[in-house]
Amino acid sequence: AETGDTALAGQAFQAVDTSRAASLRSSLGLADAWRSRLPQEYWRVSADLAKLDAQQMQSSQNNGEADRLRLKLSEMETQAGGGISHKKMENFRGRSSLTHFQQGLRDSELILSFYLGKTESYMWTVSRAVIRMHRLPPETHIAAQVHAFREAVRTGNSEAEGLGKLLYRTLFGELTAEDVAKRVWLLSLEGVLFEAPFAALVTERRD
Repeated sequence: AETGDTALAGQAFQAVDTSRAASLRSSLGLADAWRSRLPQEYWRVSADLAKLDAQQMQSSQNNGEADRLRLKLSEMETQAGGGISHKKMENFRGRSSLTHFQQGLRDSELILSFYLGKTESYMWTVSRAVIRMHRLPPETHIAAQVHAFREAVRTGNSEAEGLGKLLYRTLFGELTAEDVAKRVWLLSLEGVLFEAPFAALVTERRD
């Protein structure tokens, strides 16, 4: 955010969304019905993999043992019927993998990935050609706007239009004309943003 370095913005995007993917896998893994079908060995292997992943993040070196553990977890998950595959988990550890990820996007697509923080929040916009990072207000500020707008939409309050315009400016006011022109927005959300009625946001008002 301070330097405008797109390489650093890419690293931050990788860190946030890799963490989000891991959290999703963990939350699904803790579902009682699924957990009851997993062998005890699963949790030991999962812990060993987490340690190896942490070591690899520090050393930036690939480890064949980590790949072996992922394969073993995938096999146990398949047998348990979890439907989650470690083979399909994106592993964004280098610039080349991020470039490959971007090349998978269509020219009409834009990813908007959010991180909500106590002192400030961030949004990454990722297209086929460019990655940008934008600074947003703290989570409490965004949450207050989301709740007010959601309630106004739910009750049909006349203030909904103004609140929708305000929230749109808060979240997307720094987007470039090129970003706004993308017809397909893919949202990577967290926290209170899951409660926001995005389809009801007001982008502009004419006449």
